Amino acid sequence: MKVTDGKLSNFLVNQVFLMIEQHSQAANKKIKTVNSDVYNNMAKLSMEVFSKCKYGEIYGDILTADIILCPVLHGDHWCLLVVQLKDKRMVYLDSLFSGIEAQISFSRFKNFLQCMAMYHQLSTDWLGWEFYSVPSSEIAQQTTLIC
Repeated sequence: MKVTDGKLSNFLVNQVFLMIEQHSQAANKKIKTVNSDVYNNMAKLSMEVFSKCKYGEIYGDILTADIILCPVLHGDHWCLLVVQLKDKRMVYLDSLFSGIEAQISFSRFKNFLQCMAMYHQLSTDWLGWEFYSVPSSEIAQQTTLIC
């Protein structure tokens, strides 16, 4: 883990998200999280990449979640993609840039979900899905540090 440059590392963010998932399970909520590597690795719809990363084994039951949280790192700035499977909705939260990277994030996570569906021999239908990017003016930055 390298935190010497003052930025949050992937490792630390992923650990926090695992804690969120564990806490939600203790409260009987179906919140799942994915590692920030999912965003980095799923730039294309590729079962080869999906299999090589062992996402089927790691996130095998993710399609049963009510909410999926995916941390997204753009350069040195963290954003969040929230997926509400039952409501067919993706929401991109970016406290600085008004969702400049939202479409890329939506596309990459759709690739991940589509591969997961293929892994489970299910079909995917994006008809009726809603994709939102919350403007940065509506998201308060919590500290003076860029996170």
